Amino acid sequence: MDKKHILIVENNEQIRNLCVRFLSKEFEVAISENIEEALKMYKKHTCDLLLLDTDLSDIKGLEILRQIREEQPQCAVVLMLDYAAIEKIMSAVREGVDGFLVKPFDLMALDTAVKNGLQNIASKEEKEVLTGKKILIVDDDNEVLALFSTVFMYEKANVATASDGISAYQIIEQNLSDLVLTDVMMPKMDGFTLCQKIKSNEKLCKIPVIILTVRDTENDRLKAREAGADAYLVKLTDPYLIVEEVKKLIRM
Repeated sequence: MDKKHILIVENNEQIRNLCVRFLSKEFEVAISENIEEALKMYKKHTCDLLLLDTDLSDIKGLEILRQIREEQPQCAVVLMLDYAAIEKIMSAVREGVDGFLVKPFDLMALDTAVKNGLQNIASKEEKEVLTGKKILIVDDDNEVLALFSTVFMYEKANVATASDGISAYQIIEQNLSDLVLTDVMMPKMDGFTLCQKIKSNEKLCKIPVIILTVRDTENDRLKAREAGADAYLVKLTDPYLIVEEVKKLIRM
């Protein structure tokens, strides 16, 4: 079987070398230090996945993504960027990026992001899993709400948001969400209490609930299990990995 071709665009030598050493074991890998050089290479050779570190707040960055989509729509694009760059992530989602690597990342995260990116291109029917599904996102951070709203709307889900547990519970009672993604620390009612209320209600108890938090402690994991949560995820995760967990629960 022919190896997939990956083009890595990264000006940080340490990160670039890490990616090359790891990915070369399974893929044909080419490297570039800048976008201009990468585009020349990209036009000359077929590329299965582009691993790209770029500043998407710059219009040029967005134009490059559009150009890639037009010229080689079968090429997956995975971005390497800081989690704090929420506006960049939302812009990238709107342009159809296939995955993210949030810096700093380890080899497992690199492997997962690359393979998920390739799978996204290979199985377009997967994008239909969340079509029309009612996803409720609960968080008191407006940037987080905006980020995940954008990510799930790209997956064609019907997205509702709430900034506290009480408002969220009212929405769930009225609209019977297909899945709830909730933060822990919120005003009026925290995420654990919200989850417990959902799971103790006979009409709502089968709705999957994902606890999403910045804290990754054994105590919080225990509280999530006791509340009946279906999954406990850390916010500092590639948003598309969270989407994959949501798809998994929706399929069950």
